[in-house]
Amino acid sequence: MRYVGLGQNHQIVVNNNEYYSQNSKYYIATNKYGYVLNGLELYYDGIDNQGTGRHSTSATTWKDLSGNNRDGTLINFGNSAVSGWNANCLSFDGVNDWVNCGVLNLDNVTLEAAFIERSYTSGWRGIIGNWEGGGYGIRISGTALATEVYVGSKYNVVNSSKYNKHKLTTLSMTYDNLSNVCYVDGKKGGTITTEGGAIKPPINNTVLAINSNPRRK
Repeated sequence: MRYVGLGQNHQIVVNNNEYYSQNSKYYIATNKYGYVLNGLELYYDGIDNQGTGRHSTSATTWKDLSGNNRDGTLINFGNSAVSGWNANCLSFDGVNDWVNCGVLNLDNVTLEAAFIERSYTSGWRGIIGNWEGGGYGIRISGTALATEVYVGSKYNVVNSSKYNKHKLTTLSMTYDNLSNVCYVDGKKGGTITTEGGAIKPPINNTVLAINSNPRRK
């Protein structure tokens, strides 16, 4: 999986797709990974998963490379290709594996996830978010993709196109205190204009999670 996010002032990045070279247009001298430093909140990389330049297949924490010390804690993972670290990514069994990223309540945010899904699900499955009577996130709903933010008194949801299992898919969302905009593989997949304002924090300071938990209430 690869997650990247850039908000108006807040940025969340989880990336294990590839390293950027100095010849890449994304490369900047102070940052070999190529992410934007301004407003960076969280950055996970599936290859450099311990921040040492080397990959660990036995790590139980996922190093936050943003400098904000928000290391992710792996919950309920095994040590296999189905549940655990692969050579360049973290694999989830879709049952109870998840990564606890800690409390991260943001009033505006952009998220991006590049993922390969093994199968369709009849319900909805969170990719990354902190849903619980508030919050934000991106998810799978049946065979479709969706992004949502809780603004005012409800979740403002953009349902987008169907995804293809076993194929790398990129899902992005951005909320700028007015519009929730969804992108699929770099193309705009839909927009919903809210009543405006900051994202309502989730109740009980629900943590930001990658995959299974928490569940939207």
